[in-house]
Order: sequence, then structure tokens, then C-alpha cells
Amino acid sequence: MKVLVLLVVVACGVGGVLSQPAAAALTMGVFAFKQALQSYFDFLRSSGAIVNVAIAIIVAASAWLPGRRDRPDVKTTNAQYFCFMGLLGWAAITTLWSPGRESALSIIGASLPYCIVLMVVGIRLLRSLDDVTVFVRAMMLIGLFVNLTFLVNPEFELKDGRLILTTADGISSSPLSMGSFGAWTAMMGALERSGKGARMALLRLASVMMGISVVILSGSRGQLVAAVFVTLVTLPLAAPGRSAASRAGTIVSLAIVAAAFYLLFSVIVSSLPRFAAERFQTESILYSQSSATTRITGVYALLSAWVSSPLALAVGLGYLAYGKIPGGSELDVYVHNSYAESIFELGIPGAMLMVGGLYFGWRSLLRIHASARAPSERSSSAILIAMMLFECLIAAKQGSIWGLPYFFYIGSVAGIIERARADAEGTSAETLSVG
Repeated sequence: MKVLVLLVVVACGVGGVLSQPAAAALTMGVFAFKQALQSYFDFLRSSGAIVNVAIAIIVAASAWLPGRRDRPDVKTTNAQYFCFMGLLGWAAITTLWSPGRESALSIIGASLPYCIVLMVVGIRLLRSLDDVTVFVRAMMLIGLFVNLTFLVNPEFELKDGRLILTTADGISSSPLSMGSFGAWTAMMGALERSGKGARMALLRLASVMMGISVVILSGSRGQLVAAVFVTLVTLPLAAPGRSAASRAGTIVSLAIVAAAFYLLFSVIVSSLPRFAAERFQTESILYSQSSATTRITGVYALLSAWVSSPLALAVGLGYLAYGKIPGGSELDVYVHNSYAESIFELGIPGAMLMVGGLYFGWRSLLRIHASARAPSERSSSAILIAMMLFECLIAAKQGSIWGLPYFFYIGSVAGIIERARADAEGTSAETLSVG
């Protein structure tokens, strides 16, 4: 088995170097990919950074490999990119007056390498909707290995209602990163429309079935709700056309996807141990530990501290101040809501940068989709919208600004693609006028 896994690793590495969209897939799936490899190779459980470094090298080689004259130069300068990078920078500056400075610097230090790989190097990897199509297929292929590992490797076990892997130092792997990866591949399988044939149909089906299974077994309730909601909302956008037949097909697809999700959920949850199954009950989602109620309570505590300080109203309480305020938690040092962080901990500058980045990012995504004509373009643009919407929803219930770079990445990539399409259309128009 380990020999087969090594062959998969080599194939992913070579594919990442030769294909920039494939390198982007490795970058986006790094946390889940690392967990999968750790389940086969014990030494990686104490040296997981090896995987991070290897993928960083692959991404850098793919981004700057010479001899790619068929790839136009990348213009990463767009409004949302500057807003998002400014938001990360401002969060770092606010640690100067944050009462949770120690925790903030720790999280920034741990997240900085990922942000550099994703937002400085990886931002060069996706430049067109054709690139997104290749990226989606690469993600689904990687997902065959990663999701199957999560589901069948006995090293992953249910603990406290979550599927986890225990590392060498006794620390459990992150079920939320596992759940997010499963959700991404499930959404891609449901929305992908560019590929035809039996093999692509099987790949899509496997992506949906295994992806949703991983989300459920990981106990990631927010990811499950977000993935199903986003898929149903964006499925009409992935339709190959706007004809009456296409609309009818979309309605049928919606019904099939909704029924399939419900059937799969019912089958898996009914087979889980009692405690794991109870995590998905409405009462548990609303009132248990890490529930919607506790999240709202945390946001209210941050709001109360913010309004009680005139200076904080302007410049914020400071990044990760939540862990030191009344009603906060020194064990759970962030409020699990990036929007609340940007307003209450980062003040007016943080709020403006967050709003600006989301506005320009969503504007680019909607413009790209409006200009998409071919079925593959509509599918790829719909998947970008789905991933952005999913990450925007997840940012309201888990993690912290410096720990959730993915919607920063997707929004910035959308600006690059929008600009490239506008430049191409301008060149075509100029050519026609000269002719």
C-alpha cells in the first residue's frame, strides 16, 4: 500500500510542477493531503512540516518555471487583493495594542507561511476559466485519494463524534479542514459540467458521494449545511445554457441532488454511534458546545467590549483581543467569526478593508459569470462562486482572519481572471477594428 501511496505522491508532485492549476489544487488541499499522508507514514505525524515545504517548493517551481511563453504574464494587482492583504497587515499592526497579543502573534506566525504560498506565490497559478476547469479536475482526482483514505484507512477513528487521526504528540488532526476539503470536492462533483463520458461521470459521482461522507463523518456540521445550501443555490448557474430545456434539466438536477444528499445523510448518520449522530440534531446544533448559541454569545461579548472603549470604536480592540475580554475565552482565543473580528478587533480600517475586499471580489465573480458563454466556462465560474460563497459562510462560524485565507485567495483570483478576460476582449476588439 505504501508503494502505491508513494506513486500517488510522485504523480501529484510532477503534475503540480508541470501544471499550474494542479499546483493550485495541491495548495488548496494541503491540510487534508497532509493528514492523508500522515495516516500512512508515521514519521510525518511528528514532521508534518515536510509536506508543507514540499508543496511550497512544487508551487514555487510551477509558478516560476521558465519556458512557458504560452502563459501570459500575471497581473495580480486588483482592488480586492490589496484590500485583503491590507486586512492581514492591519490585523498584524493591531497586535501592538491587543491584550491578546501573545496569541495573535502565535497564530500569525503559524499562518504566515501558508499565506505567503497562497497569496504571494499561488496567486499566479490561476489566470483563466480554462485554468479553473483543470484546477477542478485536479481537485477531484486528489480527492479520490484523500477522501478514500479518510473513509477506509483504520488510522482514522471516530472520537467525540469526529473522524480524526492522532499525531505522534497525541494531538488530534483537524476534522474541520477534513470537512472543508470533502465539501469542496462534493460541490465540484455536483457542479462540474465541462467533462463528458463515463469516466468523468464516475469521477463526479465519487467526488459527491465520498465528499459528503467525509463531511458527515468529520462531524463538521457547518460545512455540511453550507455545502448543501451552496450547491443547491449555485447549481442553476452551472447549467449549460438558458433555454427552456436547460431550465427543465436544472430543476430535475436540483431534485436529484437534494434527494441524494438527504438519502446519503440519512444512511450515514443512522450508522454512526449515538453521540456522533446526536451532533447533527437541531438541538445540538443550536445549544451544545461549539453551537450557534455559543458563537452568538461570543460575538456579543466582543461587541460589548468594543462599544465600551471610544478608542476601540476607531481602531479596534486589537487582533485576538477576544481571549482577554470579559465573556471571552483564554482557551478559545478567537471568536470564530472573521466578520466580527474585522469590525470589533480591527475597527474602522478593518471593517472597510473587509467590506471592500468582499465587494470587489464578488463583483469580479459576477462579471465573470455574466460573460461566460461556453458550458465549461459557466461551470467553472459557478464553481468559483460556490467556493467563495462557501468560504464566506464558513468565515462566520469558525477560525480567524489569519487562519482562513481561502476566500481571500478565491476573491483575488477572480480579479485576475476578470482582468485577463477584459484584456483579451479589448485585444480582440482592437484587432477587428484594425482589420
